[in-house]
Amino acid sequence: MLSNDLEVKLQKAPENKLKEKPDQKNLGFGVHFTDHMFVMHWNRQRGWHDAEIKPYQDFTLDPAAMVFHYGSNFDVQTQGQS
Repeated sequence: MLSNDLEVKLQKAPENKLKEKPDQKNLGFGVHFTDHMFVMHWNRQRGWHDAEIKPYQDFTLDPAAMVFHYGSNFDVQTQGQS
């Protein structure tokens, strides 16, 4: 995918849901979050597609997502190394 092929759908958060802006002199990592988030899907058939900027919200992960299995695999491998 070339960058000029990328279409991004924009869905703005309602005005009454916007967060108060933090003090610029007192920012911190993992403390303040934006009103919006970027989401993009991927699969083998289409590659990256359906790019979207939308209001900040929860998202779900498939229970079979590899992120869960890498952690448990690491734990099993390190148990015998104590």
